[in-house]
Amino acid sequence: MAMSSRHALVVGSQCAALRNQRLSFLPQRAQHLHRALTEPRLGGCDPANSALVLDPTMAELKEAVMASVTRASEAKATLVFAFIGHAEINKNKVSAPLFLLPKDGNHKDLDDDTAYEIGRRLGNMALGSLDGLILILDVCHAGLGVADVIKNGLDLREQVRLELLAGTYDREARNGCFSQSLITLMESGQPDSSVDYLDIRHAANFGNAICRKEQDPPVYIGSGAGTNASDPGLWVTRNIAAPNFWPLSGTPEGALAVTLTNSFQITHDLERITFAMSQQRLVVIHGKAGSGKSALLAALARPELVPDLPKRYLSAVAFTALTPTLSMLAASIAKQLGDISGFAAATVAHSGAFDKKDLDRQPALQRLVFGPLRQLKVPLGKRIRVAIDGVDQLEPVARGELMSVIAQACVDERLERVSILVNTRGEGIESIPGQSIRLARPGEDEISEYLAAKGLPGSVAADLAANSSTWLEAGLLTEAILTLGPDVLKDAASLDDIYQTLLSSLVDEEMTDAMVCLTVLAAAGSGPVLPLHIAVEASLQMGGPGDELEFRNTLARLGGLVARANPGTANEIIGFFHDTLVQKVRHQGHWPITVRHAHQAILEAIEVVGEEASRNYSRERAADHLWALGRYHEALSAVISSLGHRAADNRELLQEWLERASGVLPVDEVIRLNFMDRLALWTGKSGDISAALTQSGNLLRDRLRVLGPDDPATLTARHHLAFWTGQLGDASEALVQFSNLLPDQVRVLGADHPATLKTRSNVATWTGRTGDIAEAITQNRDLFQDRLRVMGEEHPDTLKVRSNLATWTGKSGDVPGALAQFRSLLEVRIRVLGEDHPDTLKTRSNVASWAGKSGDIAGALEQFLALLEARIRVLGEDHPATLSARSNVASWTGKSGDRAGAVTQFHNLLGDRLRVLGPNHPATLKTRRNLAAWTK
Repeated sequence: MAMSSRHALVVGSQCAALRNQRLSFLPQRAQHLHRALTEPRLGGCDPANSALVLDPTMAELKEAVMASVTRASEAKATLVFAFIGHAEINKNKVSAPLFLLPKDGNHKDLDDDTAYEIGRRLGNMALGSLDGLILILDVCHAGLGVADVIKNGLDLREQVRLELLAGTYDREARNGCFSQSLITLMESGQPDSSVDYLDIRHAANFGNAICRKEQDPPVYIGSGAGTNASDPGLWVTRNIAAPNFWPLSGTPEGALAVTLTNSFQITHDLERITFAMSQQRLVVIHGKAGSGKSALLAALARPELVPDLPKRYLSAVAFTALTPTLSMLAASIAKQLGDISGFAAATVAHSGAFDKKDLDRQPALQRLVFGPLRQLKVPLGKRIRVAIDGVDQLEPVARGELMSVIAQACVDERLERVSILVNTRGEGIESIPGQSIRLARPGEDEISEYLAAKGLPGSVAADLAANSSTWLEAGLLTEAILTLGPDVLKDAASLDDIYQTLLSSLVDEEMTDAMVCLTVLAAAGSGPVLPLHIAVEASLQMGGPGDELEFRNTLARLGGLVARANPGTANEIIGFFHDTLVQKVRHQGHWPITVRHAHQAILEAIEVVGEEASRNYSRERAADHLWALGRYHEALSAVISSLGHRAADNRELLQEWLERASGVLPVDEVIRLNFMDRLALWTGKSGDISAALTQSGNLLRDRLRVLGPDDPATLTARHHLAFWTGQLGDASEALVQFSNLLPDQVRVLGADHPATLKTRSNVATWTGRTGDIAEAITQNRDLFQDRLRVMGEEHPDTLKVRSNLATWTGKSGDVPGALAQFRSLLEVRIRVLGEDHPDTLKTRSNVASWAGKSGDIAGALEQFLALLEARIRVLGEDHPATLSARSNVASWTGKSGDRAGAVTQFHNLLGDRLRVLGPNHPATLKTRRNLAAWTK
């Protein structure tokens, strides 16, 4: 598959015959533009495949252009062709063509031997293998050259997507002002524009602002859909200023926001929303599909669209179309909040307040967003505003969790400077506090302003308002009028009719490239979520466009119906701009191809493409494609394979999919039972032990009924039930259950099976916890010998049993024995795991503790001090384990006789635990008690 690339040809040319019209800014200006175009952060053209040509002869100019076109065509790359220098029009021809003048050119006798007739020569070239051509002319009469390309280029625009940019129309170009303005734009960016890429329109407007006193305005002609619109993939430069201007820069959210707000019109609803946001901590926007909810949120994130609001009015915007799970949504919000001063430090502080297990138990919104926000000190007069679009599109479980978190945040005093804006079609948020705003039907006055901005007469407003119950309908109808004519109003009775009109203009009755592309996009869903490489491969398998060039040609025809992130690059991501279009295309029953074909093609494409973006997409979306195909077992298996290490995130994902499966799969399906097993496991690991116990009990009954008592899965379910029983505090019942399980595992699995050995470990543990320490020691000693025989000395399970044996030895009163065993274990752990491994540090703590209990108080204090240094170095000063080490140091300081030192240390520790953990954390309360005890 051809990879996206951009090539540049920059020509700086002075005609020797025009010795009285020397251009003082050449060759430096051409050199400077070439550097900017080949800078990865700016023009992004490949330096190895780009060329700078200075003062060429006619032969050299022809050769340079042909070589650049050939090279770019072979690579199926975009070509940026910029010419700065002398040019002349041939007034003797009716078309008045523009001739670019080489060094040996003759401005008085313009022909094929003396000058380069740009329009005709380009028109005679085979440009169909280019992934777009961007022609930039900073010459006198450059606009006539642009017109010449269009008129004389024959079928040039049918061959290639062509963007034309001229410094002026039919007047003189003075001092190279336009090319200098272009370089300035590239190197400085456009700091008041919330877009990641600047196209010829931006360049023309910027050039006009800079050069209006010196020359006529620049001229541009775009190749995109609509009236003189640019193709998003044929940009001139990255907007280097964007990251400092808006939080969505460089994100799929930003690309979707730009697409949603093309030709945005400020409305009365916007004023209502911003007023409500100034009064309330939570504002909920209600409206039916297409009413403008998403566009309003997107506009609030783009400062130049609502100039009365402060820059970065919204601190973060999440679209559920792009982030369908709460963990993805939280990650998106947190990434955007990272631009706020102090948020990164607040995130570190929040994470440092918990050990890894406790942190992983936190829901993603708590761990990544609201936890850090509680740590963040927001200055007076400032607010953090977070917007979430499409709450109704979340799965019911996720939606309920999100609303619960938001409701808690809105009454949390530590978040009093945080405001939240959500929108929904109305489902699932009826009970949360906050001000609700229901969006109104667009008014005729608003539509009149909108039409004026689009260059349409106000006389159309009444008809448009009558046919538009939503802003989506008004916008689509306007685009249809501009491209298809005003007659579309006659048949536009609903959004469905408007879409059908637009689709019919793009798709013939036969299978076309547009039909395939539309179907692939419909399978992916709304928003830029589908990597272009996967889309192209899927299209190829369905008989559609088979490379990026052909696919992008089709995308250009689709125009604003498609949102494109990183357009024209190797990392491009695409998707429909709105869910209503997804649904419309999915239900095109008369098309010869279906979305079902596209789901299958995307899955096959994922396997073929095999790059990082493809793997990420597979992890996040493959299950949805499998589910759409009715391959439910594979879908659920894909979900299980995608699980990470964070308990709360896994629990949320499993709950969502189990709810989806409950209406489709029979309760006795093995894959469904396996899924329930994973859910119970991660529910318990997330801290909800009671729920895990209930889920495990239900699962065991189902396993017994479906699989029988001796199936390994049934034995595992019994193990989990016993485990959660003990974790909930019923030690005696846990011991009974593990003891009853053990002989069945020995009989079915064998005495040396890992599951059998694990159950023996649990029997020994719960034997000790129920009070029979001597028996626990005996069982652990026997288990250690078997672990050693089966697994070896250095296996983690063998080391764990040694740790358990040492612990129970100490609890039996044999302090010297416990100390000796822990010292011996420490040597092995250092050798196997290293000095800084958490298990090694924990064993060092045990050695120090038992040394103190053996009477070596000075030794214990010395070892805890050394351990504290290690934990600060490895974990940081605020980590719970570090704070625990400080508590031990303080205790042994007091026990060594330094009562005042202990009081000072506990006092300092209390301040840090209050700051990191809060006043009600058990460790904070314990520190208060210790301080009080040593103060007496």
